[in-house]
Amino acid sequence: MVRLIKVTIAVSDLEEAMRFYEKALQARGRLLSRGRCAFECGSSEIICYDPLLEGDDLGQGWLMHPRQYIYFSVANLDTAYIRYKNIGCNTIDAAISTAEDGRRYFCASDPFGTPLCIVEEDNISYV
Repeated sequence: MVRLIKVTIAVSDLEEAMRFYEKALQARGRLLSRGRCAFECGSSEIICYDPLLEGDDLGQGWLMHPRQYIYFSVANLDTAYIRYKNIGCNTIDAAISTAEDGRRYFCASDPFGTPLCIVEEDNISYV
């Protein structure tokens, strides 16, 4: 069995990323180095990475496709939606949606444009 252990998200402002993801994930971030911080997310970690602070070349940057979502499940989607509306998302759906298969979700993006999809925990088998 393969398990996902980490996802790295490129950011242009590590302090802003820490503020956003601490609120979004309701977890304390911990600095790993000058340009990286980590958040526990179930059995995985979300790593925010600022290449310039880390001393790395920015190159072309890391451009995610607008439909390349990072999915999170939450126990209470309605509460999460209100929280995400108030934490500085770059974009957020106007309302929670229900897919044809019964899955309840909403989409948003972090302050750096990373696409996020928040799914109600009871419906994660439909993802």
